[in-house]
Amino acid sequence: MSEIDSPLLVLTSEEEATAILSMMEGMLDILKDDGLQNSPDYEDLDAAREWLSKATEGQTFPARIPVGLSAAEQTMLRNSIANVSDQGEFWDDGEGSAQPFTAIIENYSGNP
Repeated sequence: MSEIDSPLLVLTSEEEATAILSMMEGMLDILKDDGLQNSPDYEDLDAAREWLSKATEGQTFPARIPVGLSAAEQTMLRNSIANVSDQGEFWDDGEGSAQPFTAIIENYSGNP
C-alpha cells in the first residue's frame, strides 16, 4: 500500500480526539460489564485506544495522522468515531459550545 493509499485519521481538534477516547473508554466499560474483557473485540478496542492516545500526544491540530493499526483495530477506531458522530451533527466541545464533529479515517482499510 502506497503512502497515498495509507489510512489517515483526520482530526480537526484535540477535543475530537478526546471525544473519541472517551467513547472508547465507555465501550471498553460495556464490554467489561458484559464479561468480555478477554475477548478479541476488547483487545482490539483497547489497542486502538492506546494507539490514539499516543498518536495525539503533543499533536498540533488540525491533524492527519497515519493509522498504524491492524484491520480489526482500525474497525474499532472507526466504530468509536461513528458512535461519537451518532450522538448528533454537533457535540459539546467541553466548553459548552456546539462544534461540528468531522473526524474520519481516510483510505480506511479495516474490516468491512
